[in-house]
Amino acid sequence: MLAIRASQCEPQSDQAEFYVIGRVRMRMGFDWVPVIHRRKCHRRIFTERGDLESQSFVQTAEYAACPDCGAMLTDAEGVWMAADSFLAGANEKRAACPHCGTRLWTLKRPGAVRDRQATVKDALCQLPTIGPKTADKLMARFGADTFRTPDLVN
Repeated sequence: MLAIRASQCEPQSDQAEFYVIGRVRMRMGFDWVPVIHRRKCHRRIFTERGDLESQSFVQTAEYAACPDCGAMLTDAEGVWMAADSFLAGANEKRAACPHCGTRLWTLKRPGAVRDRQATVKDALCQLPTIGPKTADKLMARFGADTFRTPDLVN
């Protein structure tokens, strides 16, 4: 919950903050996505022709690296992993960097990211007898930040 608040750029507060989460939602777990740093590596390839002339070209590939320490991630044989192949195979399990132990995944909120006003309005509309118009009136009178504190309950 603290990470969600931090992702919305909310300032730290000493006020009590409560979250109501249904037990079915808690059993469902959470959504996650793999996280890596893409590092481009350039390699010059020389092609030789029979008449003693050689041509070269630069081949660029993106490899997966740890977002924290920057170490290149390798497969079982010790070969650097391509970024796309890491992301394609990362959906089965949550991995950690073998060098520094940083997790190579992060939590993801389902759906689109919205601001606090829209989130509070939707939460108010979930209550019986409160529709969008009443929610707008309540938010205009008290403000969205008022609904974060337990003082409104009294």
